[in-house]
Amino acid sequence: LALLKLSGLSVAAPSANLFTQLSPTTAAHVEAGLGVAIPVLDGGACQVGIESSIVSVSADGQWQLLRPGMISEADILKVVGSRQQIKVESEDEKTIQAQTPKVPGQHALHYSPRTPLMLFNNRANLIQESETLMQAGKTCAALIIGEGNQPNCQVVQLTSQPNEVAEQLYGALHGLDALQVDCILAELPPNAPAWVAVLDRLSRAGYKG
Repeated sequence: LALLKLSGLSVAAPSANLFTQLSPTTAAHVEAGLGVAIPVLDGGACQVGIESSIVSVSADGQWQLLRPGMISEADILKVVGSRQQIKVESEDEKTIQAQTPKVPGQHALHYSPRTPLMLFNNRANLIQESETLMQAGKTCAALIIGEGNQPNCQVVQLTSQPNEVAEQLYGALHGLDALQVDCILAELPPNAPAWVAVLDRLSRAGYKG
């Protein structure tokens, strides 16, 4: 706000990251992604971490959650009082939607690190894949959620709290990407309402192992 007041200008701008790549949550992430030649105003690290919830509202008051964020469907329901309208799309409509999404973050591949990101529904399969990669002479690092066994590679361990994981997710992926290993292995969170937004971001950032 101080910058806008000093400049006397309006600002229209996209997100501070290259198209489909990892979102930044610190000034250092912006500089790493866009280059140090672009001035960056550092307001501190993002507290929420992942992108906002985006809702479409039609003229008749019907609404639909287009991009999940940390404002959940249940939170929205408390305000509007009616459940969202779920549109069942045909295969042709899904193809058009993939090509021309309504809102940011709806591309099939989005929020992605430069390093290939492999996703796993359970820890045991992730550990097995890490052993397979190392036996093949490849390097890897892992992102895991919660306590438990760990693979024999460099690991970033996040908590089992959805809000904390959302805040730390992109920072963890930026750090793992900087290692320049052959592959990043990531554990998916539970398929539960509290994890919808984190699950969405990880699912778009990589591919199932």
